[in-house]
Amino acid sequence: MRKIAVIFTFICLSTYHVSCDGDLTGVEDVDVLTNVDLTITETSVFTDKLEARGIAANHGGNITPPWYIEADFYSDDSFTLKLGGTNERMTYALGNGESTIWVLVFSSDKYKESEYNEFAIKNLRAYKNKD
Repeated sequence: MRKIAVIFTFICLSTYHVSCDGDLTGVEDVDVLTNVDLTITETSVFTDKLEARGIAANHGGNITPPWYIEADFYSDDSFTLKLGGTNERMTYALGNGESTIWVLVFSSDKYKESEYNEFAIKNLRAYKNKD
């Protein structure tokens, strides 16, 4: 019976750790992927979300999954009112010389996203969690 309790606790804690990965942005205890160039190709404003799209180009080494792309969302390009941040979990490898499309979607119950037509993003980065 004790073994089952230990296994159950391990599974719960593992699930908690994985589910928290997508909730944080700007964490310093990560390995930033300096060999990845991130380009913003499009931004869109919807009634209930802000969206930024772009290309991630790997110019060195193989990136193994999972890895992440994140950014902070601001009301405009003065970067004084931060709305929040978000990230996308990439579940596939990206080899040297390969590129992929990324999409970051920000939404919050605090804001009416459609009021931020001039939103801007900052602190765009690709990273891996430290082992």
